[in-house]
Amino acid sequence: MAQCIQSNANAAFKICDSDPDHRKWRAVIVEGKAERLTEKKDVLYFVRLLAKKMGRPEHSFDALADKITLHPETSNTLRLPLKVISGRTNWP
Repeated sequence: MAQCIQSNANAAFKICDSDPDHRKWRAVIVEGKAERLTEKKDVLYFVRLLAKKMGRPEHSFDALADKITLHPETSNTLRLPLKVISGRTNWP
């Protein structure tokens, strides 16, 4: 992924949801230009958000941030500033 982003940073991310029978569904697609996180403060912000989402102590992944920022040019730690947001649904 690191090499792909280096040659073409345009990216899309799709999120889907449905009921158990898949009769009702909804989806959103976001598009933007991916940015590799290379600054330690940005990587720390990311890993601390991840820890919070996982219900872990805030500093659980700080060592991972150190590892990522040793070689940021090969990191797959990305952010996607949103340029386009679209979606569809058949949910009433």
